Amino acid sequence: MISTRKQHLSTGFYFAALPLAIAAALPVSANANSGEEVVLEELIVTARKRVENVQEIPIAVSAFSADKLNEGGITNLANFGDRVPNIELENGNGSTGDANVYIRGVGQRETKSNLDSGVGIYLDGVYIPRASGALLDLNDVESVQILRGPQGTLFGKNTTGGALVITTNKPDDQLGGTAMLRAGNYDRLDFQGTINAPLIEDKLLSRVTYSSINRDGTTENVYDGKDYNDESRQAVQVQLRWLNSETITTDFNFTYTKTDQRSRGGPCVYSGTTPGSSPQEQSLLLINNGPTPQGLAPGITADGQAMNLYDACNQSSGDALDDWQFASDAVGGYNTSAFGASATVEWEVNDNLTFRSISAYRSLDEKVRDQELDFTSLPILSRHNTAPTTNQYISQELQLIGDLFDNKVQYVTGVFAFKEQGKENYNSTTGPSFGNYLLNPNDGSLTDINAIPGLENANAMLLLDAETRLKTDHLGGAIFGQADWRITENLTLTAGARYTYEQRKLALSKSSPNVTDFGMFVQDMNTFNPAIPANLIYIDPLGSGFNTDNYGYGTDAYQVKDSITDHAVTPMASIQYAFSEEGLAGLHIDAANTYLSASKGFRAGGLNEGVDQDLLDFDPETVVNLEWGLKIDALDRRLRANLAVFHMSYDDIQLTSIRTGGGGRPAPITINAAGAQLQGVELELTAIPFANFEVSYSGAFLDGEYDDFNDLDSSGQAIDRSHEDMVRAPNYNHFLSAQYFIHSALGTFVPRVEVQRKGETAYHLTAEGWDSGLWNSGSATIYNARLSWSNIDDDLMVTLYGRNLGNTYYVTGGTDVTNMLNVGNLTYGDPRTYGVEAHYSF
Repeated sequence: MISTRKQHLSTGFYFAALPLAIAAALPVSANANSGEEVVLEELIVTARKRVENVQEIPIAVSAFSADKLNEGGITNLANFGDRVPNIELENGNGSTGDANVYIRGVGQRETKSNLDSGVGIYLDGVYIPRASGALLDLNDVESVQILRGPQGTLFGKNTTGGALVITTNKPDDQLGGTAMLRAGNYDRLDFQGTINAPLIEDKLLSRVTYSSINRDGTTENVYDGKDYNDESRQAVQVQLRWLNSETITTDFNFTYTKTDQRSRGGPCVYSGTTPGSSPQEQSLLLINNGPTPQGLAPGITADGQAMNLYDACNQSSGDALDDWQFASDAVGGYNTSAFGASATVEWEVNDNLTFRSISAYRSLDEKVRDQELDFTSLPILSRHNTAPTTNQYISQELQLIGDLFDNKVQYVTGVFAFKEQGKENYNSTTGPSFGNYLLNPNDGSLTDINAIPGLENANAMLLLDAETRLKTDHLGGAIFGQADWRITENLTLTAGARYTYEQRKLALSKSSPNVTDFGMFVQDMNTFNPAIPANLIYIDPLGSGFNTDNYGYGTDAYQVKDSITDHAVTPMASIQYAFSEEGLAGLHIDAANTYLSASKGFRAGGLNEGVDQDLLDFDPETVVNLEWGLKIDALDRRLRANLAVFHMSYDDIQLTSIRTGGGGRPAPITINAAGAQLQGVELELTAIPFANFEVSYSGAFLDGEYDDFNDLDSSGQAIDRSHEDMVRAPNYNHFLSAQYFIHSALGTFVPRVEVQRKGETAYHLTAEGWDSGLWNSGSATIYNARLSWSNIDDDLMVTLYGRNLGNTYYVTGGTDVTNMLNVGNLTYGDPRTYGVEAHYSF
């Protein structure tokens, strides 16, 4: 594996050298046939709460204007996954719609309401607290800014990995709008429309946007014959701008999104060496369906299915299937809706001071989240909502933005407070066993339940089940401030600090199924004891089958609750030097600045659902980031180069692991590794080698390792996992695009090509999954293309597009429960897609 990694790094360096060679060959003067001066656009960002040129701020940030989003066909946050340095962004492993965002190897895999991500997502200044439904479509967006590294002094929620900042277009005083229609293969049909209208002249402005995203599934479940990984999303945004006075403006923003689509699905992978090689796997199999209970020979069901995970995984969900096919009995739907409301008041107190207030409310209602956990067509293990998951979030932020001493000092300071409450109800259950023989996991013996008096016609079912109910309360706040001191015309010192306080409460209760709904149950194959409402082996005495959708739950088996409080101070400091025109004379460099920064990030600790009758806490995560950066505009602003080199040192980094819970259930929990080190290089280049031709490159190299990482294996024994690769931290990623603007009497034609390449990426959760090597993806190269035409009036644009033109079959994630069942699954990116879209503005 080491030699392969070195080979990939070498390949990556050759790939990165291409735009550098193009830049080196650039002519000094503009092409004479251009007819006009060709320069790169100036990108304006608000990452530091002020309007600034992205080239003049001392942070690593990738900014995309509305034009750049359209040129690249970026319509959803997931599209940034491979085109921004060191960002790993895919939709959820088991259910589409979750935003699993990692920046520089830091994020959050689990998406429960008692956990926060290391990457913050902000929509018009409002923090999106839950990953469910946060994989936003980019409707009527003005810009997207992706900040890399800890953001500890300026944002409402402290984030250790970075932040995604989305800014939508605001209402103005012109009557007009836009419309977009997109059609493509897999019955793609999307629509987006925006109407901007002044309601009361010079007083009240409005803007309304509606979008509908629809596409059939790209993966096929051969078990039920249905397509999965479809898209069905709707969104509405209503904005009102109230011009209170010449100095006060209030923006009201109301959003509603709804998602109703099937899960992603992916083929099963078996990591065991032999069938039934783990006790948990053996106890789940209920192995033999034949008349003679001899040995562990796999039985066959009436419809020809193998009665063991090894055969079920490899024959029904493995190599026997084509790409983008899988077989599963328990995959299902993902249905969620979210509502958001915010009011942002901005008061220009005077020429040197602005006051801003952001009040926000957001609610989440997740009705359905069906998850397969054995990834075969056998009814072994799955998880379902028994009631909607709900979440309510309110926040208030107050900011003062100003300058002092003739603009020599610019500052931002403020306070932030939030309260969040959530509820989750779910169960993990199996279906009937098909057979009448139960395997005793203690001694490997088999029991024929039909030989037990009264059970001559019985069927057996191993029900690893309890209805779990979680209630979360999250309260927190912060005081923050940051100031830039322009010491000289060229030298600027920035310093800031933040105090953060967070309190989490978690209440958990579990209820066992009503025994009367099943007849009777056995504890050890031969002994009946109705007084024990445990998660054991349930028997259907009449052989009529179980209805697992409608059974009831009895008295709570147990209830437990706890709370945890964390607080921290996170400082930052940077020094920036802007080179003078005199210093750059003769170098064909128009502007350049360099910076050196140090910052600290903090993510609060929390509480897990325990594997037994308890709650498990995990500690806060802290990171210190040291970074050097260089930003250059050169050759009459036809070359832009941004470079960042960083080292991040983590203490108690929060990671997701799998533990075996009561009854053998897999339980994802958050644990702390003692420490980790990450270092890397990020490079972004944009060049105009000659008139109307633009080439862009973004690339990164990332190396991360754990200082210490202690965990437990499936038997509860302590293990050292510090040798493993960090998850969702590819060792390199590169993105190269080129587009050419062809002006004619018929309008402007723009052909565009893109190449994306990502290196090896680890997606495992368990030590056993890492050892198997099955969750380590290889490198992948993806080719995309677009051909756009705009009319002379520039109010109509039609585009032909194609993505993954090579139809590459590449891994994007997976679920690893190998320490329990020796099975898991892998998810793959979309196959080749293509279509046409039209944009019209009026």
